[in-house]
Amino acid sequence: MTRRLPAAAFLLAALASPVRAEEERNACASCHQQIQPGIVSDWRLSRHARAQVGCEACHGVLHTSSDDVALAQLPTIDTCQRCHALQAAQFRTGKHARAWTAVKVLPTFHHLSQGKVDDPSGCAACHRIGLKSAEEAAALRKAGASHGQASCDACHTRHLFSALEARQPEACRSCHGSLQYDAWASSKHGARHRLVTSGQLPAEAAAPTCQVCHMQNGDHANRTPWGNLALRLPPPQDPAWAADQRVILVALGLLGATGGDGPRADGLQDSGLLHLDRIDFENERHKLTQACRQCHGIAFVREELDRRDGLIRKADALCASAVREVAALYDDGVLQKRGPGPFPDLVQAPLASPVEQRLATIFFDHRARLMATAFHMSPDAAGWMNTLERDLFAIQAMADELRAPTPPAHRAIPRRKAVPAPAPAPGR
Repeated sequence: MTRRLPAAAFLLAALASPVRAEEERNACASCHQQIQPGIVSDWRLSRHARAQVGCEACHGVLHTSSDDVALAQLPTIDTCQRCHALQAAQFRTGKHARAWTAVKVLPTFHHLSQGKVDDPSGCAACHRIGLKSAEEAAALRKAGASHGQASCDACHTRHLFSALEARQPEACRSCHGSLQYDAWASSKHGARHRLVTSGQLPAEAAAPTCQVCHMQNGDHANRTPWGNLALRLPPPQDPAWAADQRVILVALGLLGATGGDGPRADGLQDSGLLHLDRIDFENERHKLTQACRQCHGIAFVREELDRRDGLIRKADALCASAVREVAALYDDGVLQKRGPGPFPDLVQAPLASPVEQRLATIFFDHRARLMATAFHMSPDAAGWMNTLERDLFAIQAMADELRAPTPPAHRAIPRRKAVPAPAPAPGR
């Protein structure tokens, strides 16, 4: 039976038998020093060691020799929660906790990376930070991903579990490197951080990191207003923008073609990839505004956030136009429709025709990079907007090539020109 004692019980046990506890810690350290010296060194440098929290507190007491290694318990979020209840409770409400659910509901990422859900070398390497059932955790261990399931150790790496390490942007880079981290690093925020850490600017100079904006006051509930997909319900008030987002939401399977829930509504709701409640969006928007106000005036903050909304609006117009372009191929009988509804299925598109594969790349890759660069204040956002515009032209050219062998036919859905970014709305 797995032993799960509250933190107080561990402390009482240690106090009741300090000699025995010290002997157990020394026995673990002396043995593992021979085969895993780095682990022992990290633990000895940790606050756990200074607080006399030994190996048995996290790994149990059943493993005592090389013959029973399988009996050593591997920590989970429940293990850390015994002593860090507040942080664990915050974590459970954030996006990181839903990472595993998110990667299952949108398997497109696995199609693109040629990985499987239980493949520790693919998307699961980062997404297994999310909460999982006991069965899912067991399947991951069987697939070889025996470590990294504690969630907390994704940022506070084993066995040092340093809070200082987790406060650095480098702690985020291992999972967010090619998107959010690189976008931040190329921004003025990232440049200032490098100058501060190199001593070329005073240590007190403002240099926002990931944690300053997304984990204010050490809050482990990491959330953002627009979410990972930059989509939300209810839709924006602008009619054209709302129509474009609806097209994308139907293509994702969140909404049905004639209204109501789509086939992936439940999964997307559980994934935390987007906000489905206006209050949630406004709350996260307010938190982000407060983070920016640590350095900037409210007028500047609102203007910049409105500019980012304008980029999302333009990107949605381009993406929705691309979706409509492929849907017109279905209507004209040029391309075989797969799945329900009038629009292409963005999630299954990577397994379909080349034009549908290009459509999935537009949404899941290029649009995502535009969002990351725009909201992290990177100048690369302009380049990714240009890429999206060229993507639409490429989709139109591919559609024309598919129609070429047949006589010209009417278009069931006329092409839409790219919508220019709107002027910033008045400050709210």
